[in-house]
Amino acid sequence: MPGDLFDFVADQLEQCTSLDRLESRGTLRIVLKNSGLEPKTVTQNQFCVVLESVAPGELENCGVAEAQAICAVLIEKIRSAPADRWETSPDIDKIFDRLAGN
Repeated sequence: MPGDLFDFVADQLEQCTSLDRLESRGTLRIVLKNSGLEPKTVTQNQFCVVLESVAPGELENCGVAEAQAICAVLIEKIRSAPADRWETSPDIDKIFDRLAGN
């Protein structure tokens, strides 16, 4: 059974920053909401695009230093996970691939 991508990223964010569990999860929920995405349905590619474009600014607003570098680490962790770890929607992934320039 695939794992929960949102929980994985929230846990990684908590480990990489001074944000506690509640702050990490809340910040990611805001980032996803501002991008029109839901924590339960966000795909790997969508999360990577959001972490690259939206999340750094929100993390800086929360006082996180080196937000861009932290987001790059999170993206790498998502991309290095096994392809079948999380359920994805191929049609949505294609759209976000194009937005990301892939």
